[in-house]
Amino acid sequence: LTFAPTLLQRSAREAATHAMDKAAPTPIASLLGRFDPLDVEGLVNFAPQLSHMLDGAALTGRRDERRGGKPVHVLSFSVPVPAEAARQMSVKQYTGTLEVTLDAEGVPVAVNQVQDIKGRKLFISIQFGNTTTYTLGRSGSRLLVLARRQRETHSVFGEDGNSQTETTLTPIAAGASQ
Repeated sequence: LTFAPTLLQRSAREAATHAMDKAAPTPIASLLGRFDPLDVEGLVNFAPQLSHMLDGAALTGRRDERRGGKPVHVLSFSVPVPAEAARQMSVKQYTGTLEVTLDAEGVPVAVNQVQDIKGRKLFISIQFGNTTTYTLGRSGSRLLVLARRQRETHSVFGEDGNSQTETTLTPIAAGASQ
């Protein structure tokens, strides 16, 4: 795992500024601190995560399309309520879908996952939504996440919020220098 030199230089400048002014923001350092080895593992070896996403899913449709001028096959699934969500609150309404796009060889090239949950915990209404889009590639026999775009929305106590995260992975050939 390597980081672009310009990113590391920006982080060093942030740290120097923050050392002189504790109120100075450090967005790059905060971002780099969010990297989790398990999250990175999911990016460089996505097949187990995709398999887990499909656990309990039911096929609801299939269609053929063209993407980038090439034929693809799109499989649509209905996904059950995550067990963790059902344990943490009383789920009143749930929608979970997963679309897996396969190339002509049957290899996944994209995944779109959508979850919307409305529920209650004690007397508190909770609404949570998550849409994640994965662009996939291969390195040898490994399925890689080349890009992940995630949008989360939530509403608790009538307060709404949202966040967006984009992760990009650029594979570098073994032995290549940066």
